[in-house]
Amino acid sequence: MVVLNNSLHNGVDIVMKFKILIFVLSQIIFTPQAHSQSLGQYQWNNRLLILSAPDVENDSFQKQLEILNSDLHGLSERKLVVFERTPYTFSMSGDESEETGSLKKWYERLDIDKSEFSVVLIGLDGGEKHKQSVPMELNRLYGIIDKMPMRRAEVRRVK
Repeated sequence: MVVLNNSLHNGVDIVMKFKILIFVLSQIIFTPQAHSQSLGQYQWNNRLLILSAPDVENDSFQKQLEILNSDLHGLSERKLVVFERTPYTFSMSGDESEETGSLKKWYERLDIDKSEFSVVLIGLDGGEKHKQSVPMELNRLYGIIDKMPMRRAEVRRVK
């Protein structure tokens, strides 16, 4: 950083320091480790459905989004948060601000092949509950979730 000695340039100096600070903070916030930790905020609060594809134009990826969008109420009722993953992005469905770049640790943890479509269901406990390489119909997804002990307890509490 260039420090300007002229008092007229103090405003410029403050702006430069602010820009550098924002840049450094953004590098810290948007690292894979920071995002991985933020995904931990969903544990015990939400189930995750991770849609993975080589690109957003993938036919299976688009079909899965269409299936999910047909019953947003059912997804919400089951505390399901959908994440979309392509080789260089990881975002909460419909929220581009969550995009963070490559998340190699998540690919490795979930054993996701970046070159193929997959759907991964993560339970409230943070564990992988189901994975498949074709779009998942809602009756299949709901069947898996509704058999889970924590989901059964949720249903009992509502009654």
